[in-house]
Amino acid sequence: MCEKSALNQTRPEEGREIATAGMSEACSKRGIVLLLPVLLILLLASMGPSDSARGQAGALREKERQPLFLYTNDTEGYLQACGCTASQVGGLAKRATLIQQLQEKSRDLSQGVLIPVIDGGNLSDDPEVSRAVLESMRLIGYKAVCLGKRERELQTNFLVSASECGIPVVAFPAAGGVGTTLSDKGAAVHPDRRTEGVTPYVLFRAAGKTVALISVSPTFDASKELPGGSLRAFLKELRTKADFIVAFCQTDNAETAGKGALDSLAGLVDLVVSGVDGTHAPESGVSHPATMISGVAVVPRAPRGYVGMVEIAANASATASERSATFFGRLERISENLPANDRVQELVSGYYRQQQQRLLEASANLREEGALNYEPAPKCASCHEEVVDRWRNTRHARAARTLETRSRLVPACLKCHSEFFRRTATFAPKTEVAWHGVECATCHGDGVLHSALRDKASIQRKVPEADCRRCHDRENDPHFNYAVYLEKIRHW
Repeated sequence: MCEKSALNQTRPEEGREIATAGMSEACSKRGIVLLLPVLLILLLASMGPSDSARGQAGALREKERQPLFLYTNDTEGYLQACGCTASQVGGLAKRATLIQQLQEKSRDLSQGVLIPVIDGGNLSDDPEVSRAVLESMRLIGYKAVCLGKRERELQTNFLVSASECGIPVVAFPAAGGVGTTLSDKGAAVHPDRRTEGVTPYVLFRAAGKTVALISVSPTFDASKELPGGSLRAFLKELRTKADFIVAFCQTDNAETAGKGALDSLAGLVDLVVSGVDGTHAPESGVSHPATMISGVAVVPRAPRGYVGMVEIAANASATASERSATFFGRLERISENLPANDRVQELVSGYYRQQQQRLLEASANLREEGALNYEPAPKCASCHEEVVDRWRNTRHARAARTLETRSRLVPACLKCHSEFFRRTATFAPKTEVAWHGVECATCHGDGVLHSALRDKASIQRKVPEADCRRCHDRENDPHFNYAVYLEKIRHW
């Protein structure tokens, strides 16, 4: 063909001379077409790296970081998303799945060893719920749990459950002080772990490093003197056993409530996991360098509904000035689309079955409603019949029946789904009033004076959004919109 023979049989200079001298119109057009890819490549090269190249560079940067450990915080009794609304996050069974996925994804980067999982504490203020959470942690394979505010409230009950589940409880200093020496396993202050099972630290290996984990309160003071010596001295001794010391600090905001602890920890630990900003929903799946506060590298706690990951740079250094570039924090959202881990799901379901059976057995003989400290919906109907009839067609009126179909007639759910339970702490399934769900008194007040005096001032007519958000919170109803939802239950 014309263009092929010309391109194959002439040098580039001769080709350009022939083209300018009067090549046929067809040959000229086809030659330009063949030159276009070359020109395009030159143009893109002059514009800098492409999106693809930038993506490859980002992947290389990610490979330069290695996972150090995963962590969770503040379960606060949230065992499972209740299913009342779409897009709910969290729950132990889906948390287990996400942790497994993150561990499998990171296995090659951590020399084939699953990266450790730590919990920062505050499992629940209920000993039975706390036990269920600990059982799930045993199935998942948690390395340790830190002693939070809720655990301190439960005291021995929690420590016994943790010991029976084989999960070390970390608090520094441990109750009663710290030991005079630090063993490689983390010397417990009291040898009887069933009653005093708190250890001042644990050691674990990850990313080729030895990490010492401690847990401190917001009022931690490293200069405090104990019978066995100062806390500062013990931390310096611990430094000889670990490449890095990581501290979990039990505070919501490291820059305010926990600043005293950070000032005290400066120069003694390498990283603190603590609250930084709880006002905004965390960004999921993005790694950020640690924030330097009071000379300490800080990554945020993982709020309920998220799993956190701490990463270290491949050239990790313990130099104080480089710690913000050494540690990275990442939060992963426990999406509603994640499948539930079968073993953990069965554990949670078994707990709910047990709770429901216990509640129903305790209230099986309650047949009489007795004296109530609020006016139930049928009493309101004596004056507001049309309003109550419209309420009966709303989801609020069916809220308790919804739990029955899901085998979730348990206190944790009934407190939002049944006004009768909220006010009496019982359920009484053989009485009609127990099944009224979210009724008049839930939103407008008990109505006792209003019923007796017929006084409009004694009832709350307009319901503030804050009242709704006691149940429609971020975890149970993440997309709650006050104006939209108000129309869904319109009955006035």
